[in-house]
Amino acid sequence: MNMASFNTILNPWRDRLTKINDLTIQSQLEPWIDGLHAEGSTNTLAAIRFALADSDTEGIYLLTDGRPDQVKFSRNEILFFN
Repeated sequence: MNMASFNTILNPWRDRLTKINDLTIQSQLEPWIDGLHAEGSTNTLAAIRFALADSDTEGIYLLTDGRPDQVKFSRNEILFFN
């Protein structure tokens, strides 16, 4: 499991997928989530690229507060993600 916030910059919780348990959630993940706030632009492409860079990634849940506005997708990238 991993999480990453993304705005003008990408801010991952961990560098790669990590096994978690209840203690990890309460002591590390919840404080990280509580510190999140909306600011800057919406760099969705950076978040997707980060998630796909980990070869163990099996699925992605993308939550956002806005439309992508920092980097334009190329036609090839759009086709790849479909």
